[in-house]
Amino acid sequence: KMGRSVIASIATISFLGIVAKLFGLLREGVFAAYFGTSAEMDVFGLLTGYVTTLMAILGSSLASSYSPLYVRNLQQRGEATASARFSHLVNQFLLFTVFGYVLVFFVAPIIAGYISKQTCGVAYSTVLLYTRLMFATVITGGTTRLFVTALNGLRKYGWMQLTQILYSVLAIAMTFVFGKTIGIGVAVAAYVVNSVVQLALLWFVFFHGARRYECSVEIRDEE
Repeated sequence: KMGRSVIASIATISFLGIVAKLFGLLREGVFAAYFGTSAEMDVFGLLTGYVTTLMAILGSSLASSYSPLYVRNLQQRGEATASARFSHLVNQFLLFTVFGYVLVFFVAPIIAGYISKQTCGVAYSTVLLYTRLMFATVITGGTTRLFVTALNGLRKYGWMQLTQILYSVLAIAMTFVFGKTIGIGVAVAAYVVNSVVQLALLWFVFFHGARRYECSVEIRDEE
C-alpha cells in the first residue's frame, strides 16, 4: 500500500507540474500577444523578480526549516498541537511581514525612482503604484509557502501546482477582459489578486477538522 501511495503521489505531482508549466507557457504567450516587449513589461518583470526573491528568502527558507518540526509534532502530539504551533508560526510571520511592508511602503518612492531611471518611458507614478502593489504580495506569497510545506507534511500533494495553474488561468482571463484597456496593469492586478486567492485557498484546505487556527501574536517559550 505504501508503494502504491508513493507512486500515486509521484504521478499526481508530475502530472500537475506538467499542466502548470503548460498553462504558464500559455500565460506568457498571451502576455506577449497583448503587450509585446515594452518598458512597462520590463518594470513588471523586475518587480516580479524582486518579490519572488524576497518570498524565497523569508517564506521558503522558514518553511523548509520548520517542516521537520511540524512533521514531528504531527506524529508525536497529534493534529491539534501541530496546528496550534503552526498557527503561532503563521501569526509571527504575518506580523513580521506586515511590519516590513509598512517600511517598504514608505521606501517605495526610492525603489520606484531607481526603476524609473533604468526603464525609460514609464511614468514614475505608475512605477510607484506597481511597486507598492507587488511588494504587498510578499506577505501573502510567503505565508502561502508555509502552507505548502505543512500540507506536504499532511501528504496533501499537488496544492502548489494547483495554485500555479489557478494563477495562469486568472491572468489569461483578466488579460482577455481588461488587457486592451489597462495594459500591463492587468498583469500586476492578476499577480496581486492571485496571491490573495492562493493564500485563502490553502488556508481553507489546511485549517479544517482538528486543525484550527489560533490568533495569538505574543512571544512564548516552547519546547
